[in-house]
Amino acid sequence: MNSELIYRYSSNHVLMKCAIADLFTTNIKKWKYNRPPDITRCREIAQFVHSRRPTIDWMFYAIYENSNDTIYLLDGLHRFTALKIIHDENKKPLDFLTPGEFSGDISHILSQHVIISIRIDVTDGEAIDLFQQINKSNPVPELYLQNADQDKKTVIEDVAAKWMTNYRGHFSTNPRPNVPNTNRDRFIEFLDSMYQKMELTRETGHKLNNELYKLNEHMLKNPPAKLSAKTLEKCQQSGCYLFIVKPDVLLEILN
Repeated sequence: MNSELIYRYSSNHVLMKCAIADLFTTNIKKWKYNRPPDITRCREIAQFVHSRRPTIDWMFYAIYENSNDTIYLLDGLHRFTALKIIHDENKKPLDFLTPGEFSGDISHILSQHVIISIRIDVTDGEAIDLFQQINKSNPVPELYLQNADQDKKTVIEDVAAKWMTNYRGHFSTNPRPNVPNTNRDRFIEFLDSMYQKMELTRETGHKLNNELYKLNEHMLKNPPAKLSAKTLEKCQQSGCYLFIVKPDVLLEILN
């Protein structure tokens, strides 16, 4: 990374200053236990940065592995992905008839600097402790803190991605969304609970999505008595009734 050393906490923990442009010439990846970025949230951040032109005084937390010359982000994945969206979309061929959402001069973004706190060649335990410490105010789904098998993660993330695509209007970036909405992390926690209750495996993982549609159909036919007209109208337009009750209620309904 083309960066400047600001401070050395210890032999394996440093604070670096890096131009945003140089982030995209560096091998930066998601930490293996981190959840995938919520693209809806990332695009909201990207739109704000691109349109409002704020001072980007961001700090990232990461670990660096010498063995594969890779930086893994523990904190800041959504902000990094937002910057990458701007960078990648801006590089697409210019179309004067239908200019892209992130077209134009972005030098004011790329020339700004961010701070990265990097720990070098730490153990999994040390990285997990740091990750939990950083995220205490924004709880992470247990799926990413437990030693879940990759097949389970893949099934749950694929199902979550499908529902977020098909019912985009019901997914909020608010940590406490109102009925009939949810957010990505809350939905993943619910899917994790379903997976465990149904005792699914790699071979039976496809049943998770099937069961979701059964629950959706059940809520269509059995909506809560006090459901507001506005909420009901939104569900009728989208066809999604799953989030008109709390996840615990859905789990009780689940066979």
